[in-house]
Amino acid sequence: MKKIVLNGAKLAAELGVSGARVNQLTKAGILSRSAKGYDLAQSVQAYVRYRLSTIGTGEVSKLMRARLRKITAQLEHEKILLQRARAETMSTAEAKWAYEETRRRIFAGMKKLLDIVPQLEAAGDDRMEVFRLLDAKVRQILNELSHRPILENEVPKTIAV
Repeated sequence: MKKIVLNGAKLAAELGVSGARVNQLTKAGILSRSAKGYDLAQSVQAYVRYRLSTIGTGEVSKLMRARLRKITAQLEHEKILLQRARAETMSTAEAKWAYEETRRRIFAGMKKLLDIVPQLEAAGDDRMEVFRLLDAKVRQILNELSHRPILENEVPKTIAV
């Protein structure tokens, strides 16, 4: 395994202490520094040995419980983020399905305009009659689009993303 060498500031960040504390521990002989810097693995082991020797059993247990609570909270947070991501994905899929369904209904409505072609031809040059026929059919189509409920069997049980 390759040796990882860090400077004092980076080691301090890894240990969760200040740079000044790393200097104190180095002066006390707890941490050792080479000309290149601190060996990460050796420094972490030395720091853990030091911490375990300076705190009592109750404090170790207390620190472990605190760490466990922190990890549990992080996992819960990640779980919530994952649930949100899944919900957003489902919402996107549902929106896509709704768009496609609306589009299908609009095109079906446009095809219904073909039903009145014979009546339009019979109206000939009577613009008012042509307008009335078109207006009535368009209103009927829009009414169907806006008020027709989506039946339960039309909604897909699973929506592919």
